Amino acid sequence: MKKNKNQKTLLLGLVNKKERLGLSWKGWISGVLISIGFFVFFLKNIYPFLAPLNRVESTILVVEGWLLDEGMKQAVTEFKLHKYEHIYVTGGPLDIGNFLSDYKNYADLGAATLKRLGIESKEITVVPGPTTAKDRTFTSALALKKYFEDHKIDIKSFNLFSSGPHSKRSQLLFDLAFENTFKIGIVAAKPFYFDPQSWWISSSGVRTLIDELIAYTYALFFKYTHLGTL
Repeated sequence: MKKNKNQKTLLLGLVNKKERLGLSWKGWISGVLISIGFFVFFLKNIYPFLAPLNRVESTILVVEGWLLDEGMKQAVTEFKLHKYEHIYVTGGPLDIGNFLSDYKNYADLGAATLKRLGIESKEITVVPGPTTAKDRTFTSALALKKYFEDHKIDIKSFNLFSSGPHSKRSQLLFDLAFENTFKIGIVAAKPFYFDPQSWWISSSGVRTLIDELIAYTYALFFKYTHLGTL
């Protein structure tokens, strides 16, 4: 074997000594600056990515019934401001208070909240989802799809109203459930428990954004083999 001229043999041939590439001080500074730039870009852009605003032309608004009261207020504003004709409220069984509440699922609870906030009963349809240990958003989307099919509702687009950084994942799962046959817009409610423009200074903001980023990545790559089998 031809010996590399930049390689030296030491300790009776047991150790090789050879040149290697390494960063200069300019290289280290460039690397640090690039890392800082990427980090700042992440801080500034991850919230708009997870909480998009992308409406489609439609008279139908779908609201996830588990939204907090502040989110429901914003849903009412969205409904009235953009002149929708009807709201469909989705959601599965309550996680807590089921034995004490008159409402047994988030769809009914959300609809009741919307009525109290000024939406007329005739403008609301409740579409509760079944009990499920996981994939609750996806299961609610399947329930809505089945409702449209069973009642022969002839619509091909709607806007989905969800909560802050959960919205990107909700849109993805609704698209999957409807097998991309509907145009589904997304409207994200603004959170009131942290500032979206500086979410990293709030423990609630950090937990929410990191959790939702992980959950969205999981939903993006996980294969939903039970698609359409509600």
